[in-house]
Amino acid sequence: MAKLTHKDWKKKHYPVTARRCGKSKEIDHGILKWSGLYASVLKRHGLEVDYEGNLTVNEDIVFHVNCDTCASCQFHVCTIEHECPGCLIAQARGGIRCDRSMPNEVSPPWHAWQDDHNPRPMLRWLRAAKQIERHKAKTAKKT
Repeated sequence: MAKLTHKDWKKKHYPVTARRCGKSKEIDHGILKWSGLYASVLKRHGLEVDYEGNLTVNEDIVFHVNCDTCASCQFHVCTIEHECPGCLIAQARGGIRCDRSMPNEVSPPWHAWQDDHNPRPMLRWLRAAKQIERHKAKTAKKT
């Protein structure tokens, strides 16, 4: 079996840029990307994570994990004054964006990635956002 590379990772987990995925696919795009950030997946592809949370090969950044590669961030402008209006992840979190802590939350999902390279919290909220998306679609069909 041929060794998997960062290019193989990108084909599977980031086949289209965040800006080009289409607003209706933003949550699926995020789930696909974040499901590829588990340590076991990264290791299979020869990828490591740097101190900023970017993917590297031999210390060279090959993929930035940031707002530029997040479809939700691309479709919903977040500002310091606003809590990402329209973002389904923020909606799932009670209006609190992914880089801010909720009450009783030790670390927000974005910081869980940056600090501990843990994709689970972000995936949890992406899946919750997917439920909101499904509910909205179901409600829209009824009207």
